Amino acid sequence: MLFNSISFLLFFPIVVAVFFMLPSVRIRNIFLLAASYFFYMNWEPVYALLLLSSTENITSLLNTVGLAVEFPHFHLLLPVGISFYIFQALGYSIDV
Repeated sequence: MLFNSISFLLFFPIVVAVFFMLPSVRIRNIFLLAASYFFYMNWEPVYALLLLSSTENITSLLNTVGLAVEFPHFHLLLPVGISFYIFQALGYSIDV
């Protein structure tokens, strides 16, 4: 589903309307996560695996289902734009 497609023009208002009709923040977050998965899966179903691997709090989600999984924690703090900075620095170095 592309952002400039007819299906997105139908999908987005429905998701926004349902989001604001839901009573609690927890239910809203779960619905928004499900809508996001649907959006990515609509283009290519394999992308759901990519989204699943990068979703925050996946440990608590698996614990809710009954799977006790412990992922290693890296106590590393990086700026949000580190990849942008690195690519800009690389581009500058290569150009010079």
